[in-house]
Amino acid sequence: MHLRDLLAAGSAAALLFAPLAISTPALAQTKTIKAVMHSDLKVLDTIWTTANIVRNHGYMVWDTLFAMDEKLQPQPQMVDAWSLSDDKLTYTFTLRDGLKWHDGKPVTVEDVIFSLETLREKGQPFFRFYYRDVSKAEKVGERKVKFTFGQTENRELPLIIAQLPILPKH
Repeated sequence: MHLRDLLAAGSAAALLFAPLAISTPALAQTKTIKAVMHSDLKVLDTIWTTANIVRNHGYMVWDTLFAMDEKLQPQPQMVDAWSLSDDKLTYTFTLRDGLKWHDGKPVTVEDVIFSLETLREKGQPFFRFYYRDVSKAEKVGERKVKFTFGQTENRELPLIIAQLPILPKH
């Protein structure tokens, strides 16, 4: 074996085992999500477009109050606590403490109310139809928002409001 072969083998081994020398928390701090879409994104505005590709991209950018787990059971995403009134006309959510937007500003109840109002007033017809039975959204605490429903015949309404995409008001 020549010296250059030995040095090459040593360098290769060092490169191979170098990741093991890096502590796990350092690796956990940086995460990159790569997604391959089925077509090009022509617009990024998830509010008015009807393109499913844009909606799918939007769900990778904006979060929802609840999300479905692998068994299609709703699980809290942005919510710490929630309650549904006995008459099933009022749903109250408490946002998790410490939620922040990409710019470091806190996620607020005002953002939640803004999201509902924006999607109903400026969104595609789907959103107006989807959220039509939500009569009112109001702030009832620093991190607490209350949704009042106009009727009880739509048994999916709590799940529908739980999947509301939250947009920043600022």
